[in-house]
Amino acid sequence: ISRAKFAATTEGKIAFGLSAVKNVGIAAIEAIIREREAGGQFESLLDFCRRIDLRVVNKRVLESLIKCGAFAGTHANRAQLLAGLDTCLEKAAAEQKSRQNGQMSMFDLLSVADSAPAIEVELPDVPEFAPEELLAMEKELLGMYVSGHPLDQYRRALAAQTSSDIGALADLENGQKIVIGGRIVESKQIVTKTGKPMMFFTLEDYTGSAEVVLFPEATSKHGSQVQLDRILVVEGKINYRDERLTVIADSLVRVAPDDAALVVRFNNDLLDRLGYLKVLLARFPGPIPVYLCRDGSQQIVLADKKFWCDGSVQLVDEVKNLFGEASVSTSLALGE
Repeated sequence: ISRAKFAATTEGKIAFGLSAVKNVGIAAIEAIIREREAGGQFESLLDFCRRIDLRVVNKRVLESLIKCGAFAGTHANRAQLLAGLDTCLEKAAAEQKSRQNGQMSMFDLLSVADSAPAIEVELPDVPEFAPEELLAMEKELLGMYVSGHPLDQYRRALAAQTSSDIGALADLENGQKIVIGGRIVESKQIVTKTGKPMMFFTLEDYTGSAEVVLFPEATSKHGSQVQLDRILVVEGKINYRDERLTVIADSLVRVAPDDAALVVRFNNDLLDRLGYLKVLLARFPGPIPVYLCRDGSQQIVLADKKFWCDGSVQLVDEVKNLFGEASVSTSLALGE
């Protein structure tokens, strides 16, 4: 909020112009820039509210600025800023009204005379929003991700399992086989003239997005995988129709985060329960690798891919019932 315009900074960061923020109009932008040039950087949310004309920069504008990260320089997280916004607005509005009416308190007069720092509002001590919530706010208000990307924790897995970035699909030929990966950001289902379901969804990676089509046969096999925000690998082929590119999907596979794993530790007395473990894992199929480790051994064995799992709480609880409370880790760093 204390930067002038869109620019690369000397700290190696990007400063976004206020006009890039949804819900922030030209009148609000001009008021902010005017005050920033006159009074210098804004030190806190309350400092901002005190100095800005709140008739022009209203609560909706402030919420948008907070959610997109414009107040990052105030050293408070976005959840704290939103939680404390009403208090800051009320205090600042009361002070502005008093100044307009010429009704400053004795304390205010002493503060001005002594150049004492203004009394701050203590923001609520609340934890920051989850990373995916912060990213969603940035996407909504800026049209892009700033503090990260939803695919960051899947980067290695996607690179290993795909043949092309989505942004490169336009360079490929009609009918060419491809494997792409990304996040589902939109989906819909229709019913064909023959009464069979058919699905469409938009898959997004770092480089762009593509529409993926599941014909009825593929929908019957893989339609349950199509869920908003799910990370998938899509195997299929390029299809051009009226110069419009789509991907006709043959198969969909969920992708696990780069560091995801289910590690099952057991001792020799429980070897006979491995058969039960196989049956159990088959009930919870998914993209997460399963590793086996016998107590006293440094060797970790990767299970066949057909035994990989979904990592659900129910599965973990049932594995603990088989092998003991301390038998399961969800990281290859044993003991985590």
